[in-house]
Amino acid sequence: MSASRNTISRVSAETKVPIHTLKFYIREGLLPPPNKIASNRGYYDGNFMARLAILLDLKERRKLPLKIIREILDQLGPDPSIADAELLLATRERLDTGSASDDGDPVPLDQLAAKSGSTQKLIKALADTGIIDIDEKKQCLCAADARIVEVIQSLERMGFSRSLGFTIRDFGLYREAMEKLVNLEMEKFHGRLFKKFKDRELKELVTAGTTQVDILLALMHKKTVLRALDKELAKREKKRHGG
Repeated sequence: MSASRNTISRVSAETKVPIHTLKFYIREGLLPPPNKIASNRGYYDGNFMARLAILLDLKERRKLPLKIIREILDQLGPDPSIADAELLLATRERLDTGSASDDGDPVPLDQLAAKSGSTQKLIKALADTGIIDIDEKKQCLCAADARIVEVIQSLERMGFSRSLGFTIRDFGLYREAMEKLVNLEMEKFHGRLFKKFKDRELKELVTAGTTQVDILLALMHKKTVLRALDKELAKREKKRHGG
């Protein structure tokens, strides 16, 4: 579906969202108004479609109320993505709990599979790769690991799946990169923080800092990936024209 000049009828047909519901979302400020081409006609651009996708994901998968969804949508910048919304939501959750160790109640594997659409086979494969840790005795995950499963399942639904050559081991690359980064961070902490703060103070400081570093990492990652992608697309375009 073209994301540049969609009519409301086409948006409704493609997304299975009734027209009256789309108009309600617009009226309530959850979605931007159409670009007018006549007094009674308008079209819905890529920004509208991106925000609608985020709204539906937060409403249907995360079961969030419209009030929270509106707050998240209001904080998103141009060209938003579901990943951007997930980052904002994760940050809110961390700020609400106030502690990185407060992960919430353990999540049973069967409950997680039903909620996320994942299979227990996928969950165990993630554990085998070291991405998550399963409590084998209780057959459950901590809340943080459960969120990792949900995010990976969301990526698969977006197209990053085995049909395009993506496997669980590919997600393991992030674990390996994260371990290297954290080892470097620990070296910095030992030199600058461990001698200056007591255990509890140190944990509180690092917890508060990690919330902001999460945002920093996501922004830097997105910027770097898109810059590299633009370079590769420029090379492809040059080859097309015999350059």
